[in-house]
Amino acid sequence: MKDAGRRPRDRQGAIGVAWLISGVLIAATVYQSPAVAQAPPARADTVIFDLVKPVHDFKNFNWYTRRTRGDDAVSGGHQAMWEPLFLLDYDTGKLEPWLGLSLTPKDANNPVEWTLTLRRGIEWSDSTMANKQPFDADDVIFTVNMVLDNLSLNASEAATLRSQVESVAKPTPADPNNLKVVFKLHKANPRFAIDNFGAGLFGSFLIMPQHIWKDAIGVDAVGKKKDPADFKFSNPIGTGPYKLKDASKNKMTWVRDPNWWGIKKPPGFGSDAFKKKLPDPQQLEWQVFDSETKSKAGLIANNIDAAREFTPADFADAKTQNPKVIGWDPASPLAWNDPCGRQLDINTKYVVDGKPTPWSDPKFRKALSLLIDRSTLANKVYGDAVVPSRTMFPEYGAMKPFIDAVVAANFGLPPKADITAGQKVLTDAGYAKDTADGLFKKDSKAIAATILVNADIAKDVEAGDELVKQLKNAGVDAKAVSMRNDDYAGKAIPEGGYEIVYGWLSCGSVAEPYASMARYATPAAPLGKRSPGFDNTGRWDGPKYDAYAAVIFNEIGKRPVGHGTVPDLVKQAYKILDEEMPFIPLVQSPRIMPFNTTFWTGWPVKGGQGVPLHHWAATHRLIHGLKKVP
Repeated sequence: MKDAGRRPRDRQGAIGVAWLISGVLIAATVYQSPAVAQAPPARADTVIFDLVKPVHDFKNFNWYTRRTRGDDAVSGGHQAMWEPLFLLDYDTGKLEPWLGLSLTPKDANNPVEWTLTLRRGIEWSDSTMANKQPFDADDVIFTVNMVLDNLSLNASEAATLRSQVESVAKPTPADPNNLKVVFKLHKANPRFAIDNFGAGLFGSFLIMPQHIWKDAIGVDAVGKKKDPADFKFSNPIGTGPYKLKDASKNKMTWVRDPNWWGIKKPPGFGSDAFKKKLPDPQQLEWQVFDSETKSKAGLIANNIDAAREFTPADFADAKTQNPKVIGWDPASPLAWNDPCGRQLDINTKYVVDGKPTPWSDPKFRKALSLLIDRSTLANKVYGDAVVPSRTMFPEYGAMKPFIDAVVAANFGLPPKADITAGQKVLTDAGYAKDTADGLFKKDSKAIAATILVNADIAKDVEAGDELVKQLKNAGVDAKAVSMRNDDYAGKAIPEGGYEIVYGWLSCGSVAEPYASMARYATPAAPLGKRSPGFDNTGRWDGPKYDAYAAVIFNEIGKRPVGHGTVPDLVKQAYKILDEEMPFIPLVQSPRIMPFNTTFWTGWPVKGGQGVPLHHWAATHRLIHGLKKVP
């Protein structure tokens, strides 16, 4: 077993975009784990989650490769079987201990070395009285070294950790309980814990059992080096309270583990069990419903307990037909805010007919912002289920100090358009309104804007159409161009192949401001070359760039997240954003996730526990909060 690893690293800070709702029912041979085969529990003891597409590679639970991660990621793997080290609280910004008790820097002013302390008594689900399989420092060190040493493990969590960690080892002197791990980073990073282990955006870096995964590395029988990307982990285990019972393309079933470590009192005087009892559900099922229509019908008929994302209209219809259906906010149509608010990013280097577009000039970008009515966008497209964005940040409790600082400094964005002020910018620049078509023109040429939208996200297409309507009414010759996700996110955005794009490119911050703000401090890549991690795809490097980067990296980036002066530093940096406006925040991203209270209560609601997105790692908190209806 190795205690440290040093290999060339790749760098990728990719943020999950959106899970596209697609797929058809496909017949499949069922895989069954003999260790947990048993008679199925009654419907009232089972929680059924809506799965939006088939699990094509349902025998492969290798979390670390892009080609397989999408399947095991949303069908119960990291929601029920694997457990995170910590879970992020979006209201407080604090990390809730789970498998880990603490992850702290040696020096808060120079956080380049971090010590992880694990909880006592954790066991892998294949542990028995005769053959104990503890989860400990050896598993962490093995897993991290495996990722550091193998660039083929290219899932975003693996790439992010590899870009930050230089080495991992046990402390000196050694911890007698084998529960401590020391990470040494390439450079100081106050966000290391949240970046990698906080299960904030979707999930986090997960630890695998060394006693099983050791077969994924080394050399084979003929002396060829094994590639862990080829390891399928087809009989997966984790530390969570559920084991895989059976699997197919259309249904993944997990059964409660009565031997789960979390309800046992760990060794050591004065220690209590992690949880007082097992979760109430005896079984969890992720079932494919092959259309939104069938999903709604299943929810209404009590065949689904936790549904996919619904439109406001479908949610209202389901609730009318089944009063047991609830949403996030019972007092209003407001939905839970996704961390990835919608906005316009402007490509400052885009060229039309050999010339930069007007949007390369910050004064025109500010004019564009003034011409957009965010309240109308929220109403027309999202049925008032969402609020207009005031800043680039999601409206979470942990982000309130930073949002308040920006708004108090008058850098916040208004919900209503100011057409007069926006048009004055155009007239001051020599444009005149053509009375025939209402467009502002100079030298007989109208000021134009082409907005790229993701064709695979219906609400984004609708939003693009609404923005075009608003801008045309204000005198800008706007048009929307729809592009399928493979080209939209796979090529056009990272390579800068757009003039303006409707998307999510400030996504990142959920508990502190650095993640989102730093995305625009990334040096601009040449047009046609990929921007790393979708950062600064608009190629912004205007005259204020150096000052902005200094504020972000030299000030915010080197301070502890909770430092009392951080909101003021955010305000200073945001002054430059307000002047340059390389992107235009528009609305928060609504997620209406309906739940059914016929069999289960305790679902995430406003003012209650957890995150409603049941394809995220926060589903652990959701499952433990459920109560069976008598």
